[in-house]
Amino acid sequence: MAELATKPSEWVEVEIWESLQKEWVETVKVLRHHQDRLAPKTKGVPKVKLLCGPDLLESFRVPILWKSEDIAHTGADCGLICVTRAGNDAQRFVCESDVLWKHRSSIHLVNEWITNNISPMKIRRALRRGQSIRCLVPDLVREYIEKHDLYSSESEDRNAGVVLAPLQRNTVGAQSRGVYSMIASPLLLGFDTVCMLVNCGKELRSYFTN
Repeated sequence: MAELATKPSEWVEVEIWESLQKEWVETVKVLRHHQDRLAPKTKGVPKVKLLCGPDLLESFRVPILWKSEDIAHTGADCGLICVTRAGNDAQRFVCESDVLWKHRSSIHLVNEWITNNISPMKIRRALRRGQSIRCLVPDLVREYIEKHDLYSSESEDRNAGVVLAPLQRNTVGAQSRGVYSMIASPLLLGFDTVCMLVNCGKELRSYFTN
């Protein structure tokens, strides 16, 4: 769906390396992979940054979901570009996190002056209820979802008990260190960041070229 969403774009493309891996790969390893591909020893090579929404910043506070060293590496060595969203205070998330605050100079907050309150949760909710998502996602993506009957109430019920890969892996590691925690907050993932890239290209492009 990410490839379909970016198909009309002249400057955004999708790298499929992560999806070709046999199992889930930590975000920090994906960032390192792409930075290595850019030949880090060559002067003037662009620096890979993590583009996200405020919900991802907030997810840093979910116990065991992220390794503290991965958050530190993302903030210190890579940096983040966070596009704000109505109802989310990204600046507050940074202020309330000691790790993010330490690396705040590498975190760029992009104000969304034209409010776009579309989110994966709202898209999935509309699909569960049989409502139209026309104009909420690219037509090619909508057609793909309809063709494969994705995010219907039946498919959502089938996945209701699935534990996210990072929680599975990091929980085992935490338990081996004698740390136990109950997780009750699911992380909502989607392709809205890709769509946002296509729609807000001019403003965001300055962050990648400066």
